Amino acid sequence: MKDVEMILLAGDLAGKATSLARVFRIIDEYNVVYIRGNHEEMAEDYFRRFGGDTHTEEAIRRIAGIPAVREIDAGGLHMLMAHGSPWNHKSEYIYPEYETFERFDDLGYDCVILGHTHVPMVIDTGKTLVINPGSVGEPVAQDPRPSYAVLDTDTRRAEIHRVHDHVETRRVRSVTPFRWGRSLIEETARAWGIEIKK
Repeated sequence: MKDVEMILLAGDLAGKATSLARVFRIIDEYNVVYIRGNHEEMAEDYFRRFGGDTHTEEAIRRIAGIPAVREIDAGGLHMLMAHGSPWNHKSEYIYPEYETFERFDDLGYDCVILGHTHVPMVIDTGKTLVINPGSVGEPVAQDPRPSYAVLDTDTRRAEIHRVHDHVETRRVRSVTPFRWGRSLIEETARAWGIEIKK
């Protein structure tokens, strides 16, 4: 597998029992390109109501600055990253059973990366590649293992990968993306033969 040159995160950085300060440190360390999900909106609302210390104020500042959608040009592909859908990033859910994937073709992107459902999928309409990597921290698909996607911009192909043997299956659902920390991220990448460039 080729080296990973960019890490994208389609929202929901904030999770149950996740230290957002730690999340942002890891995001900054790995230069993760990310967008805002509905979990960030809930976290911001919670912090505004019950916060008040300097850590909370910093979290609110960082969350408020996260874009809801992002255009990305990489490897010759023009991509859009949106949490829910390109039409409603807050509350529309796009599952693999979505009946009108051809709507994505009208947007003018080679690839659209989504989040929100936490259900992994790769759909190729022939014109647009629609990817949802699932979730490393809160998987909700039938397969309870954390998942992520790897996009090869040269071949314009994406594959869903599952994390194996790093966390007992019973505990997988309680792991949030960045509670893993740097060592588990690197261990997972090594297990899949991926080199993460800083």
